[in-house]
Amino acid sequence: MAGGTWTRVPERVLLLLALLGGSPAAILSSRLFRHKTVKPSFRRMFWIVVLVQVAAAGGVAWWWWRRSHGA
Repeated sequence: MAGGTWTRVPERVLLLLALLGGSPAAILSSRLFRHKTVKPSFRRMFWIVVLVQVAAAGGVAWWWWRRSHGA
């Protein structure tokens, strides 16, 4: 709703919220509201954030598993 009465949220704020754990909600809301689904630079940065989160979660899971199995 660009140009309406709503205040626009800067892309870096959206990316920061996604980085802080909001990526599942961002994926769902972008599909529901068809928002930020076309701009290539935003999509690229968003998916980089998602990949970083997945890698971090995998690293934590691996560390937890190694710790709990005494290796």
